[in-house]
Amino acid sequence: MIFIFLAIALFGLDCGVKYYVDKTYPLDEVHPILNGHIMIQKFYNNGAAYGFMQKHPHEMRQLHRLAVLLLLILFGWFLVRNHPKDRMTTTGLALFAAGGLNNLFDRERKGHVVDYFWFPHRKKKKRRIIYNLSDLFIFLGAILTTLGARK
Repeated sequence: MIFIFLAIALFGLDCGVKYYVDKTYPLDEVHPILNGHIMIQKFYNNGAAYGFMQKHPHEMRQLHRLAVLLLLILFGWFLVRNHPKDRMTTTGLALFAAGGLNNLFDRERKGHVVDYFWFPHRKKKKRRIIYNLSDLFIFLGAILTTLGARK
């Protein structure tokens, strides 16, 4: 049950941050925080990471729906079959679910995902990758799920 609450809390956290950024910051204007180690910049992403399917938002939405549905089925199955035996994998799936659902919620409601921070880097190509907290949840979820599955 705690894993479901974790997923709900993380979903709510990023919803709140996205709402704040969307209402507070102008589109594409850069605001440095933490002594310039993180840049806040609102960006509307029609595709997936690295601009994947940017020109095909309808297909991206369909693919996103399918991926989240499969993830939720896996998360539910894992909760029933393995809880609380494998906390690392279950925590990873909770992070995955929170991030995937939150970005899908954005995409369904607004037609795009609100991304809002990036890290300065010497290489210009790496500077152009803009994230949101849900992206980090998905990334950490992938790591924890992989590590948990290797046990």
